[in-house]
Amino acid sequence: MLFGFSLGSLDTDKERYEPYRYAADKPAEAESAQAGVPRAQPLGYRRPCQDPKGETESDLCAQWKAANAAEDSAFWAQWGFWIAVVGSSFLLWQIMLTREAVEDTGRATEAMRQANRISENAQRAWITLGIEPDHASPYPGGGIYFRINFTAANVGNTEATHFFVKHSVLFQGAGESSNDFATRMLGQVEAWLDKIYEIKTLTVVPAERVVVPWWNDIASKDIPWAKILGPVMGSTPVFLMAAYYRTVSDPDRIQIVWRAWMLHAIDENGDAVHWIEQGKLYRRKDLYGDPFNVCAHHMTCDASLISAD
Repeated sequence: MLFGFSLGSLDTDKERYEPYRYAADKPAEAESAQAGVPRAQPLGYRRPCQDPKGETESDLCAQWKAANAAEDSAFWAQWGFWIAVVGSSFLLWQIMLTREAVEDTGRATEAMRQANRISENAQRAWITLGIEPDHASPYPGGGIYFRINFTAANVGNTEATHFFVKHSVLFQGAGESSNDFATRMLGQVEAWLDKIYEIKTLTVVPAERVVVPWWNDIASKDIPWAKILGPVMGSTPVFLMAAYYRTVSDPDRIQIVWRAWMLHAIDENGDAVHWIEQGKLYRRKDLYGDPFNVCAHHMTCDASLISAD
C-alpha cells in the first residue's frame, strides 16, 4: 500500500491543482452573482496558477506550489528512507559474511598450527624417566646404604642429543608442605643446569634405554627419622632425577624432564608401607618407588643463556 501510494505520486497526469470557479476581484460582482443578478459571462473553472488575477490568486498559487513542493519532498524522503534501509541491510549482511570468513580463516590457521605441532612432536625425541630400587640396608651409625638404578628411555622418533642426567636423594621437612617441597626440587633441577658444561653428554637413539646406577650411603644425621610404631624409627627418602637433552627439530633449546619418587617398602603381607625402617635390610622385592607426582615435569630453556662461566 505504501509503495502504491508512492508510485502514484509519480503520475504526471494527476491534477496537481484543484480547479475552482473564478471569483472576481471586485466584491460587487460576487455580491451580484450571489443575489441572482444575471451576468454577461458565466463563471468558469480555473487553476490557481493559470494567469492569476490579483493578489489573492497569486498568494493561493504560491501556497499551492509550496504544498506541492512539500509533497514531493516527503515522497523522495520516503524513498530515501527505504533505500537507506535496504542499503544498511545489505551492509550488515556483508559485515556478517566478512566476520564469518575471518573466523573460518582463524580456525583454519589454528588447525594448521596444531597439525604442525602434532607432526613436530611426533617426530621429535621424548625422554621418559624411571626408578628401580635394588637395595637398602643399615649403615653404621644408624644411616642407610642405597643401591638405586635410575632409567631414561627415548620413546620418540629421533635422536636426543647432548643428553645427560642428574639425580639426588632428598627428604621432606617435618613442617614442609608438598608444594614447598616441589618448589625446592625444582630449584635443584635448575641449579643442575650450571653443570651442563662439566658433564660428558651422549646421544640417545630412539628406543634406547639408559641405566644410571647410584650406590651411596646417607649418614643418620642427614635423615629426618621419626617414630612410626612405638620405638621403631622410620623415614621416607625421595629420589629426584632430571634429564637434559636437545632435539633434532629444535637444537637451540635444552629440553628438561624431571621426576621424583618416594621410596616405600612392602611388608611380609605384600602391603605397602610408606617408610623405610631404621636398621632393617630391604632387597629388590621389598622396595618400590611411588611417584611423588602423577606426571613428569617438562621444561625448556634457551641454550644460549647457559654459559660455561
